[in-house]
Amino acid sequence: MRPGRALPPLPPLLPSSHLRRLRPSPLPFSLRKAVKRLRDLGADVEAEDGIGCRPLHLAAYWGHAQVVEFLAGRCGCEADCHSAGGQTPLQLAASRGHAAAAEQLILCGADIEEAGRDGSTVLHVSAASGQSVVAEALLRSGADASARNGLGQTPLHLAAGAGCLRACSQLLRHGAPVDARDARGWTALHAAAAAGHADVVAELRAAG
Repeated sequence: MRPGRALPPLPPLLPSSHLRRLRPSPLPFSLRKAVKRLRDLGADVEAEDGIGCRPLHLAAYWGHAQVVEFLAGRCGCEADCHSAGGQTPLQLAASRGHAAAAEQLILCGADIEEAGRDGSTVLHVSAASGQSVVAEALLRSGADASARNGLGQTPLHLAAGAGCLRACSQLLRHGAPVDARDARGWTALHAAAAAGHADVVAELRAAG
């Protein structure tokens, strides 16, 4: 990936054929009760499937905040467990825009600064994908708005390159450095201009 460009979305947790069959339950409380019942019957709440995903990964991916709270808060499941692809439950919740699930994971001790294989933090992921509600929750919890990924990009670089105006505004309010340069020497303004996002360019020029 060339410097100055937004990160691509995280790869799907499951193959698309599986995703079409698995739908979020409209009854989260009943789902939580079902998970509790399975645990009480001896089910292993830390069991991994064929691609290294645990129940907590799936609960976070689908945004089941009550199940996340039960598994991480009451069963003691590891909040920062990694799938075979290196993804944590918090990264999955953030990439999908599930703010309530993300907040539960943070309350249960998930590391908001843990970086993925490319050096991106969860804030990078949420900024790049325009998940402004999750980004706000992370920033309120103390996420570093000036963190750098492996290409030297801050979350603001990624939000600007993706044209995510609201995320850019949030990051600026929380002290994101508007003049920070990545490994290519680009600022967030360069990233926004190169991608043709005039509204973001105007926001960054006003801030800088």
